[in-house]
Parts: sequence; C-alpha cells; structure tokens
Amino acid sequence: MSSTITLPNGNVYTLIPLPAYPGLSQFSLTMIDSVAVVPSPYVPGQAQTQTWPGADAWAFNFTLPKMNRMNASNWKGFMAELRGMANVFQINPDPASSTPLGKALGAPVTSGTNLTSATSLVTTGWTHSITGQLLPGDYIQIGYHLHEVCEQVNSDSSGNATISIYPSLRDVPANDTPILLFNCVGLFRLKNNSRAWHSDFTGLTQISFDVTEVR
Repeated sequence: MSSTITLPNGNVYTLIPLPAYPGLSQFSLTMIDSVAVVPSPYVPGQAQTQTWPGADAWAFNFTLPKMNRMNASNWKGFMAELRGMANVFQINPDPASSTPLGKALGAPVTSGTNLTSATSLVTTGWTHSITGQLLPGDYIQIGYHLHEVCEQVNSDSSGNATISIYPSLRDVPANDTPILLFNCVGLFRLKNNSRAWHSDFTGLTQISFDVTEVR
C-alpha cells in the first residue's frame, strides 16, 4: 500500500512499495558529479576546476529476470502506480553489498552539531576502539538516503567515528539520528515518464528500469 512521506527539505512524495519477488538479476549503479574544468589558454596542462557542492547523485539501471505472467503482473502494477516520474520508491541498488565488509559493531547515530562538511559526518554510538568498523564500498542509510563509505572508518575510545561519504548529505541530520548499516536502501524515481516491458514467444516477460535518486 502506498504512503505519503515528507523529506526534511519539505518535499512531499507518494511512496510506492517495491514488489517482494523476484529480485534484481542485473544492476548497474552510477555516480554522477557536476564538475567543470576550464583549460588555461596560456599555460598548457593548467586548468581551473569548479565543483558544484551538493550536485552529486546516484543513478542506476536494473533488470529483472524473465518472469511468468503472475510474477510480471506485480511489477507491471508497480510501474503503473509510479505514474511516471511522479511517485517514488525505496530500493537497494547494490544487493550484492547489503552486508558491510567492516565489523559494524555498535548502534551508531549521527552527531549533527559536529558535521564537518557535506561529505564528512561525525557519528557516535559505535563499540569503542575498533579498527575497520566500516570499509570502503560499504553503505550506510540516513533517513531515506543512501551513502557509500569512501574510506576506512575506525571508532575511537569514546565510540566516535568520522565517515567520509558519497554522495554528499542532502540535509543536516538531527542529533541521534540512527545510521543503518545493513540492507540499506535509497529513495529513487524513474528517470523518465516512459516504461515498457518485453515479452517473447515463451510467454516470459522481462523488465528493465532507469532510475535516479530523489533529493
């Protein structure tokens, strides 16, 4: 059943539940950044680089396995209920990495007042003095948003740890916001208003989506 969600920035969306079966058979996750490089007309090899803060984002394509009519009907109904780009859904775009490689010990929460930058987050609540709490490529979820860990995360003697993340934070989380470490999902919508499926002589249907992150 669909529900209404409100993001911290005030945007309101209708959240459509993802069909439980079948899962993804193929997926391609993309990191998008907005960076302009202007070469110097006077000095070869020299250039000015301009990065637009907060313009980084996830995009991905996923393909479902070939399905019989019964299984395909759930996904067809899901596509219809998305109403093109209007509604949103939550999904783990990298199901092969649903469990962190790091030790992930403790019950981490955010420390919003100690935010060091949009791409570096101070946290607390970890088990004290553990090396490799999270490793590069692990995922965390804050609210509705999915972030990838860029560097190894170690907790200090007080259970604090700073996490370098991609993409940047969408908003400054309140203190003590839980950080999810397992089966993390992000908030996405269709990349465009068109959606289609393909069937062959066997009667099986295959569906593929292009989606982008909801900000």
